[in-house]
Amino acid sequence: MPRREYLKHFAHDENGRYIGTEKQRNWTKKDLDLEFGAYQNPTPQRWVRSEERGRVFMSEDRDHK
Repeated sequence: MPRREYLKHFAHDENGRYIGTEKQRNWTKKDLDLEFGAYQNPTPQRWVRSEERGRVFMSEDRDHK
C-alpha cells in the first residue's frame, strides 16, 4: 500500500490515537481486499544492467516474461 493511502486511512500516533486524514472507519477484510488488494503480492520486477554512451544504469527488463 502506498504511504499516502496509509496516512489517509490507518495512521496512529505513538499513543495509539487515530491521526489519519480521512474519517476513521472499521474495515472488513473484504473492504480491504477490494480497496488495496492490488498491492498484495505484486509481480517482482526483473532489473538488468544497461550501458548507454558510457553511462551504466539499472532498468526494468521489459522483455522478460
